[in-house]
Amino acid sequence: MSSQSVRSAPALLAMASLGLASFVAAGCGDASNSNNGFRPPVTRVIGLSVDLKTAVMSPTTIGAGPAELKIANKTRVPLVQVSLHSYAGAAGCVSAEAVAGPIPAGGTGTLKATLVEGTCEIIADGRTTSHLEVTAQRPSAQNDLLLP
Repeated sequence: MSSQSVRSAPALLAMASLGLASFVAAGCGDASNSNNGFRPPVTRVIGLSVDLKTAVMSPTTIGAGPAELKIANKTRVPLVQVSLHSYAGAAGCVSAEAVAGPIPAGGTGTLKATLVEGTCEIIADGRTTSHLEVTAQRPSAQNDLLLP
């Protein structure tokens, strides 16, 4: 056995034990900070079309959970602000007022909110356009694969 192989054996052993120690240390940790809760429900899309005389929304009833309101401005003037909030001060609908805007004439906009049970009011530039009924919580998307 040469003297060089004898010297490298302790170095090799030290490197191997250091590598093993790093794997063991990586496995240690506090399990209390891991989130094992269910995923929220799948985000539902609601359409709102606003023109000079009417506003049409579909659907008008939806289960509580994340939602995305797609707004089509079919007027010739920009919509300064579109908001979603609880109807007539009633409890529910959204925890905080959700706002989108400005939306250009002939353009589109998006308003995202997490809905809770209650009745919502959609207001475009200060005038009530539609009401949205929010029912009980939708089921979790926990076992739905390949969702964005």
